[in-house]
Amino acid sequence: TDDDACNGAGECIGIDYCLGVVCEPESQCQVNATCSSGACNFDLLPDGTKCDDGNTETDFDECQNGICVGITQPTAGPSTSAGFVLVTDVRVIFNQQQIPTSGNMIAMSKATSSVSSLILGVHVMNINISTLGYTKPNDVVIWHDWRIEIELNVFAESHVLSTLQSLLETGMLRQAINLDWIIDIQILQAPFTELRCLLDLTCPTLNCADDEIEYLSQYPSVRKCCPVCIKSEKLLETELLAYQQAIEHYQEAQQQQDELYLRAVHQKYHQELEKWHEDFQMHIKSMKAWEEAWNNYTQAEELLYSIACPP
Repeated sequence: TDDDACNGAGECIGIDYCLGVVCEPESQCQVNATCSSGACNFDLLPDGTKCDDGNTETDFDECQNGICVGITQPTAGPSTSAGFVLVTDVRVIFNQQQIPTSGNMIAMSKATSSVSSLILGVHVMNINISTLGYTKPNDVVIWHDWRIEIELNVFAESHVLSTLQSLLETGMLRQAINLDWIIDIQILQAPFTELRCLLDLTCPTLNCADDEIEYLSQYPSVRKCCPVCIKSEKLLETELLAYQQAIEHYQEAQQQQDELYLRAVHQKYHQELEKWHEDFQMHIKSMKAWEEAWNNYTQAEELLYSIACPP
C-alpha cells in the first residue's frame, strides 16, 4: 500500500493503488508485468529479439526499446522513378583540339536533355549520367566513359530500352547533342534494366523454419528488396495475390502512359498551331509591306507621268 496514515482508531491504513489495475503489455517485447503505486512496469526483451508487430505490410520485425518494429519494403509499383532502372555504359570520343575545359560536363548536360526529348515519358529528373573515367590514347582524341542511368516505369522498360539502344546505334543521340567536339559515341555495355532496392537496407540472413521457404515474387512491380520467409503451403496463395496486384499496377501504368501520350500530342498540336499563327502573322506583315511598296511605286509612277506628260 501507499500513503499509509493513522486513521484515528489506532490503525495504520494505506491505499492500494494497484487494486483493480490490469497491466497489459503494449507489445510482445514487454514481459513480466508488475504494478507499483498504480503504475505498470515491464521487463523489456533485448533489442533485436524477433517479434510480430501484427502488420502484414512489414517484414523483419524485432524489438527496439520494448516496441516491436518492422520494416516496410516499398515496391516499384506502377509509378515512374520507383526503383526500376535502365543502365548502359558508353564511350564518348572527343576531339582534343576542340573540346573546351568543361566540355565533358557540357556534353553530359546536353545528353541528358536530348534523351529526355527523344524518349516519350522520360523526364530530365529521372536521368543520371556520370563519368566512369577517361583515357587519352593519343594527342588527337580523348575518351570519356559514361554510365547512363534512367529511372523508369517498370512496365515501360522494353520501350525505353529499345529506343535508347536505337538512338546510340544510329548516332541520333550524338546528332541531337550537336557539339562539334564529339566525334562518336560507342556502346560499351548494352542497355539493361534492373530492379534496385529502394531502401538503404542490408538484407538479413534468413533462418526459415522447416515448414517455410524463402520468398521473392517473380513480378517486378510487387517484388520486395529482400526475400522473406513464408509458409510453404502459402506460396501459391501469396504469388496469386502478387499477380493480382501486378495486374492492377499494369492497368494503372497503362492509364498513366495514355495520359502522358495525350498530353504530348496536345502539346505538339498547340506548338504547331502557335507556329502557324506566327507564320500567318509574318505573312500578313509581308502582304502589308508589299501593298505599301506597291502604293509607293504607283504614286511615284503617277508623279513621273505628270512631270513627263503635263496636261
